[in-house]
Amino acid sequence: PLLVLSFKLTNIPLPLVIIIIALFFPVIKIIETINTVFLGGAQILCGNYIGRNQLKKSSAIFSIDIISILTVGFITTIGCILFSVFTPALFGQDVVLTKSFCDYIRGYSIGIIPLLLITQLSAFLQIERQEKRVYTGMVVMIVLNILLDIFFVSTLKWGLFGLGLATTISNYAFAIILAFYYFLGKSSIKFSFEDISFSDIKEIVRIGIPGAISPFGQTIRATLLNAIMMTYVGNIGIATFSVINTFGCVYWALSAGVTSAVKVLVSIYKGEEDRSGLRDIMKTAMTKGVGLVSIAAAIFILCAPIFTNLYFRNDAGVIYDLTLEGFRMFPVTMPLSCICFIFGNYYQCMGHFKKV
Repeated sequence: PLLVLSFKLTNIPLPLVIIIIALFFPVIKIIETINTVFLGGAQILCGNYIGRNQLKKSSAIFSIDIISILTVGFITTIGCILFSVFTPALFGQDVVLTKSFCDYIRGYSIGIIPLLLITQLSAFLQIERQEKRVYTGMVVMIVLNILLDIFFVSTLKWGLFGLGLATTISNYAFAIILAFYYFLGKSSIKFSFEDISFSDIKEIVRIGIPGAISPFGQTIRATLLNAIMMTYVGNIGIATFSVINTFGCVYWALSAGVTSAVKVLVSIYKGEEDRSGLRDIMKTAMTKGVGLVSIAAAIFILCAPIFTNLYFRNDAGVIYDLTLEGFRMFPVTMPLSCICFIFGNYYQCMGHFKKV
């Protein structure tokens, strides 16, 4: 809702912003898929080594993971910039949409590296019990993003490039806040070039690939749905799809919190070979965790008209009706998805990759 407010304050047509985000969504999911592979594998390996009290080996895994993800981020950034430069006729005769899309990519792509770091460091700071630092960074990112949206677009008139750049700078601020903890020397898992083994990358990827099945599937789904809606529905369908996906980040945040905790704790208890601890984790996740997500899903369904009105007026016609229907249907999947991810993370941590 805060980001929607910032878009309205910048006087950029909200439907145009929504369509641009929808068209860029598959690229974001590809980045998320790659990030999930490295994060999942490194997090599980670090948890196992912590359970065995091998902190030096945990630091080595953490270090090679950060180096790998920085490399991936650099390559992806260059690829996105080149893509935006060499696709002047991406949407045929729609010059405004093509220019806006390319401008947004140029502004956003510079922030891919900190975006990857945010995900990685947030997960590892869970192990360090530094959740407050993550919350602080998130608040700073949101407030800074809104202020920069208004400044770059309303004052400097940078359009969609300004919106993308605002997100980039906000990502860097968030990443710096998270990374600063490791520079203080207080962390139990430390970044160091010592004892790094590049052969660990293979093991990280092997363990992490099963966890990337879901974002990879969402990438394919988003790409196909964008193509179908561009052909048969037009901008109305894409705008509706984008709005639901945007709020989907709020929906999945609850499930992600539950399932991420399962991954961290199961990996540690597996390293300790604590079977009773594993049973307690799964019991808590399947009762309290799924219960919390189910309650939230019911609240989201009841609030569907409120969420829809943030984007479209009730006299907007078909686009309003489609968005309202999406807001009512989407939360129904939340409890089932949470259960799937709980067991998926459990099997991944335990090495039962075929079940994942």
